[in-house]
Parts: sequence; C-alpha cells; structure tokens
Amino acid sequence: MARLSRWFWQLVLADGVSELGNQAGWMACTWAVLSRPNGIEWASVLSFGYGVCVAGANCIAGALFDRFPVKRLSVFASLTLAIIWTALAVCVMFVSPVWIWLCLLMMAGLIAPFTELAWMVFVPTLVADDQLERANGMGELIFQAGVFAGPLVGSWLIAVVGSPAALLVDALTFVAAALAIHCLKVPMSLTETGAKAPRGAWWQSLRTGARYLFSHRVVLVVTALAFVLNFAYGVMDIALPTMVQRQFFQPATRLGMLIGLQALGMGIAACFYSWQGRRLRHPSWPLWLIGMFGLCMSSYFFARGQLFDIAIPTFLAGTVFGMVPPMFRAVIQRTVPTRVRGAVFGIRAAVISFSVPLGGFVAGNASVLFGWRPSMVIGGMAVAVTLLSLGCWLWMRRDSAMAALVDNQ
Repeated sequence: MARLSRWFWQLVLADGVSELGNQAGWMACTWAVLSRPNGIEWASVLSFGYGVCVAGANCIAGALFDRFPVKRLSVFASLTLAIIWTALAVCVMFVSPVWIWLCLLMMAGLIAPFTELAWMVFVPTLVADDQLERANGMGELIFQAGVFAGPLVGSWLIAVVGSPAALLVDALTFVAAALAIHCLKVPMSLTETGAKAPRGAWWQSLRTGARYLFSHRVVLVVTALAFVLNFAYGVMDIALPTMVQRQFFQPATRLGMLIGLQALGMGIAACFYSWQGRRLRHPSWPLWLIGMFGLCMSSYFFARGQLFDIAIPTFLAGTVFGMVPPMFRAVIQRTVPTRVRGAVFGIRAAVISFSVPLGGFVAGNASVLFGWRPSMVIGGMAVAVTLLSLGCWLWMRRDSAMAALVDNQ
C-alpha cells in the first residue's frame, strides 16, 4: 500500500488542530450565552446566524476557488478568523451585549468556508485516486481527534480559567493552521492565479456547478443525505448543552464527556474505514449506518437524570456513524471533475451547512414553544433520521438509483 505524502499529513494535522480549537471555542461561546438572560433563544440565534452566513459564503468561496489561488485565500481566511475569535474572547470577558457576539460570529461565518472548503479541494490533488478512501478515513480520524480533545480542553478551560480562554485557544489554532497551509507544497493550479479557470463572473462558475450537481444522481443523493445528517447535528449543537445545563444541572465537564465519547467512537470508525474503505463502496452501507446511528441516539428518550445512562449509546452512535462522512467525501472527490470541483463543492457545502443552523433553530424553538425537554428533542430527531434512512433505502431499491450509484463507484 502506497504511503500518503507528507504534505497530506501536514494538511490533516492543521485541520485537526484547527478543529480542536473550534470545538473548544464553540463550547465556550454556547456555555457563556446560556448563562445570560434568554440564553436558549440567543444560543439558537447565534447558531442560526453563523450557519446562514457559512451557507451563503460557501457558494462564493467554491466559485472563487475555481478562479483564484486556493492556498492564498485559505491562509488569509485563517488569519482573519484568528482576529475575529480574539475579538469575541474580549467581548465575552467584558460581558458585552450578545448582539455584538452575533455580529462577530456572522463575520466568522462569511470567512470560515475559505478554510473548510479548501480541505476538500486540496485532498484530491495530494493523493492518488485509489488512495481517496484511505486519505479521507485518516483525515476523518485526525478531525475527530480534534473534536474529541476540543470539548475536553474547552470544558477544562471553562472550569479553571473561564470561557474567554477557550476562545483565545481557538484563535491560536487558526494562526497555526495558516502557517501550516502557507508551507504546504501543492500543485501550481492551487497557488497561481494564471493557472486557474479563465476570468469572468463568479456566478458563471456557480451556474455550471449547479447544473452538474442536479444532473448527476450520485452527487445529488449524497448531498441530500448529508443535509439530513447535518440537520441532526444542528439539533444536538443546541439541545445537548441545554440538556446538560438546564435539564440535568451538570457542569461543563459532563458536556465535554458526552461530546468526547461520540468523537472517540467516530475516530475509531474512521480508522477502520481508512483500513477497509475500498471494500465498503456499496451505496447501501451509509444508509444502514445512518439508521443505526438514529437507533442509538433514540435512547435519549429515556434519559431521566443520569448522563451515564446515555454515555454508552452516545459512544456507539459515533462508532456506527463515523464512517459515513469519509464515505461521502470519497464519492464526491472521485466523481466531480476538476474544472467544476470548486463550484460543486461550494454549492454542496452551502446546502449542507445551512442545515446545521436550521437544526439548531428548530431545537431551540421546540424547547421554548412546545415545552419539550432537550432529551426529547434529540430522541425525536433520532427517530426521524432512522425512518428517513429506511425510506431512502426502500426508494433506492425500487428506483434505479441503486444501480446508478454502483456504476459510478
């Protein structure tokens, strides 16, 4: 088996460090706003505002990646995000109005796609086609290591120093990521403006990418499933901290434990996928894994006061679900041609990223308007995901979509 290049490892390590800080920062921000008056409502608004900006900026970032140097844009975006998260730490430290936090997070949302989307564009140029499963599996493993360590670091910083310290750690990780990407050796097409697509209106690239997305069933089905899964995670982004703080009255370390357990399970699954991913290309695999994830998370319906009752199901949910993201990424990276890669990745990321704040908005309002316990919101989401995955599987068996997906593997 061929070894992955050092430049690939440099990229994924930078992504993992950045995600560690991002998890710690978001946890600190959510924890801080929940302690303010109308905290649940503000947490939903912050998540929704950030996510809407990310969704809108993804389309623009993807189109610009087809026309301008990806490396330069990504470095500039990382440094800008470091400044924004530092400013947010200062605002939290001095208990400024929450609407200022919202403005800063919306600015971060407009910049974030230039770092997150760059990873998808870089990987197919740094690894061979037959190594995409392994590369995406290892990338997911490092990413989940950051997701696992981030809440632990964040909860420890919140308990010992305070939320502003966790936000400053997030800012420092963006500086480290910018330095790593700046030193990255990538093909000339990602560094030189002259080697990119011909100049013109960015919406022309966007329109071309949209036509490709809607005319290729493989990309469309994978994008729709990813939308649903990210909606589920948006629900958990709001409902899980609310459940720990307001339903069970537990400290931030318990929240870090739950998020960390799920990330640990996803890391184990990603490691397995990097080893056996080429044997798991049949399109029914992600549907069954998504259904099992929903069944595990439905245990939240029965949560009554002890977080340890849901610790094992949370870990198992991460274990069965962890292979799905690298599966989806490998299919997309292999299927989409280079000439429209940035635009298609951007549109797909915009659709997916919008589902996260939408899920958070629904979770926050379901708790407030209907009086549902946060654990009931998570359990209901899990049941819906399970039924949807079963419905997709039945539809794909009846229709010719299953055969179309197999032909494109």
